[in-house]
Amino acid sequence: GIVTGMAAGVVTITYSLTGAAGCYSTRTLTVTPLAALRPGAANTEGSTIEIFPNPNKGTFTVSGIFSSITEEEEAWLQVTDMHGRVVYTAHTTIYNSRIEEVVQLNNVANGMYFVNINTAAQHTRLRVVVDQ
Repeated sequence: GIVTGMAAGVVTITYSLTGAAGCYSTRTLTVTPLAALRPGAANTEGSTIEIFPNPNKGTFTVSGIFSSITEEEEAWLQVTDMHGRVVYTAHTTIYNSRIEEVVQLNNVANGMYFVNINTAAQHTRLRVVVDQ
């Protein structure tokens, strides 16, 4: 089933299963819920990265601080649709822990997309909604 209203952080879910022959089993699942984050915001180890506006009409800004990056560092920004197809790629540089990148998606359908920011040591994934 779908679990809603989970708090931020790691959550442990314990559930029981009863098979057709009456066999009973208990399982434990540990998850970190993405739903605990606002759509278009990521907070990873002190880093705060946001997308605004969100939703948008295909143009938005990715902005924030990577607390773990203290030197100038190269990064790749990639936007994918819900099926994993790449709709945008850009090379950018993080200066003084900050990223500030304007993204313009051309001729994309309305819907949810994922913004992936990759550095040598870190991967950040955010959600963005395009509603033209």
